[in-house]
Order: sequence, then C-alpha cells, then structure tokens
Amino acid sequence: MMYIISIVIVALDQLVKHLIRTGMTYRQSIPVIKNVLHLSYVKNTGMSFGLFPGVNIVFLVIATIIVLSIVIFERRGKLKTPAERFFFGMILGGAAGNLIDRYLFGFITDFIDFRIFPVFNIADSCICVGAFFLFIIYFKKKPESSGGEDISTEVEVTEPDINTSGNKP
Repeated sequence: MMYIISIVIVALDQLVKHLIRTGMTYRQSIPVIKNVLHLSYVKNTGMSFGLFPGVNIVFLVIATIIVLSIVIFERRGKLKTPAERFFFGMILGGAAGNLIDRYLFGFITDFIDFRIFPVFNIADSCICVGAFFLFIIYFKKKPESSGGEDISTEVEVTEPDINTSGNKP
C-alpha cells in the first residue's frame, strides 16, 4: 500500500509540475481566487516552501537519504499499521517527487500560491501532511511493555513489636 500511495503522489505531482512548466512562463501568476489563491510558477532551489534557497545539492543528498531510509524502514517490517504505511507513503511520494525535479532540472517547481504563505507544490503538501499525522500517531502511541514480569516496587512495612510494660517478651 505504501508504494501505491507513493506512485500516485509522484505521478500527480510530476504531471501538474509538467503542466506548470510547459503552460506558464517563469514567474507568471494566474489568479484562481483573486488575492487568495494563485497558480504561480516559481523555481525553488531550497527546501519546502522556499526555505534556504541556493543549496540544491545539499537537499538533493538529504532527500535521497530520506527516500532510501523510508524504503529500508518498510522493507525491514518496521511499519506495523496501515496508517503508518499510508502516511510514510505520502512522505515517500512527496520526497521522490521533489527529488525527481532536483535531479532533472536543478530546482523544484512550486506553484500553489496563497499569497500569505510561501509558494509550494503537491509534494511539499504530502510531506507535511504525512509528517503531521505520523507525529500524532507516534505521540499518542502508548509505550509497549517489555514483556517481562511485573516487578512490584511495593515494600511491606511491619510495625516493630514494642513492649511498653518493661517486661521482656
């Protein structure tokens, strides 16, 4: 299931980015809802939401490590629940979608522009949503018991035998 989610996200992300790159000129902005939501063609050499621009190679290496780590994590059976597989699939798909852009073009195509927030894309959204829900899942998860016996920390305290009459017992 994780790989299917990833493939769908990569396909959708790459299709829309291709349409933006071929159907718009760089820095063109088309209002969808005027002053609220625009499609704006931006080339991002930083990380998600345009942070840390100009260090594409660093993020190329980091994204590659993240993609490989998720695949290895899944292959070793560390993802136990469908929710974990789904949300890691979102992160994997988003990271792979942006990684393809970095390898092929040297930048990531961003286009979703809410005017009050940095321009982003489908892959960025999937990474953030997947990470958010995984945080909630792992934050709410109760620690598992070690499987050993329950060791009680209670100590039985007894009252000392006090003879107040002065006679020996």
